[in-house]
Amino acid sequence: MVPRVRDLFGMMPVTMDDVEAWLLAVPGIDPGSPRAAWYTRAYDVPGKIERAKLAGLFDEIVTREPPRLSGGCGFARGSSAVDRVALADRKHGHGDGSDGRATVES
Repeated sequence: MVPRVRDLFGMMPVTMDDVEAWLLAVPGIDPGSPRAAWYTRAYDVPGKIERAKLAGLFDEIVTREPPRLSGGCGFARGSSAVDRVALADRKHGHGDGSDGRATVES
């Protein structure tokens, strides 16, 4: 397990590489896309990355297989790691608990 290193102020460092990896893995947005900056602000991507790192889930989230769309509905169920971060967000009152992806129950 990688040690959780915090900075001088107790924060978990979040780098641009982290944000780019999250954008590619979670919503599937190209970091060079015009909507990437909007998405990052609107969905508090740095906050979600920090919480995922603190929970030990960041590497699992950004290295997972992309979701496969099925049934032609256009929605994909989030990965278990993303779901756990979203549940933790809701439990602790962080944002809307969304990972920026529409999900449906199977």
